[in-house]
Amino acid sequence: MNKTCPKCYGTTWVLQENGVAVKCDCTKELNKTLFKTMKIPPSFYDKVLCNDAFSQYINTFLNIFKNQQKSLFIIGPNGVGKTHLAIDIMVQMYKELGISGIYYDVREMLYELKSDIADGKAYHSLLRELRSLPLLILDGLGTEGAKDFNTEIVSYLIYHRCNYNLPTIITTTIGYAPTQQEIVITNTPKQRTVGDTNRQMKTRQFISFNHLSEHIKDELTKKLGSTVITRVADNYVFFAMNYV
Repeated sequence: MNKTCPKCYGTTWVLQENGVAVKCDCTKELNKTLFKTMKIPPSFYDKVLCNDAFSQYINTFLNIFKNQQKSLFIIGPNGVGKTHLAIDIMVQMYKELGISGIYYDVREMLYELKSDIADGKAYHSLLRELRSLPLLILDGLGTEGAKDFNTEIVSYLIYHRCNYNLPTIITTTIGYAPTQQEIVITNTPKQRTVGDTNRQMKTRQFISFNHLSEHIKDELTKKLGSTVITRVADNYVFFAMNYV
């Protein structure tokens, strides 16, 4: 809250001539500062916490986290809103619980680490940060390719953060065939359709690893290894966003 703002005087609200109170422009600047700190991509600045359809899922996960200290895997095909939901949850966890988080696209994270390998100090500094962040988003697991370095780093981070009970939000399309069809977004997640197929998207509730399909469990195990998956099964809840 900006206590020096000449428009809202720190209340974050401005009363218009018609008597309607609206959010002050200063809150937008404060949010931008917060989003930059969280490394949220600028393309999401105007979308954060703007999808009312996500609010019930955000609140449900926050309750799960408060009671069980679980991390979150958001799974589904491209274009269903996995990244958007992950970012919304991260921001809300900060606002409600005071837990600060950082967003990383998995490919960009690995690129940064590889770029720092020559400078051992920078490499280990970034790796320590990723291991110890109070909250970490790993967006796009599975898009980074199957190179040994990629798999080793991602598996290590997930395993380490499970061991230290540090919340992590991971998004992935693993187990879902990629689609080239244009995604047409309508009002809510349950009303999204895929191009010319007119299929509806079904968003399921939060489920455990054991309730995933055998295909998805097998694909995740191939990606992360059985040791890491055992920890994931114990420490994560899954939110599946599917087209049906």
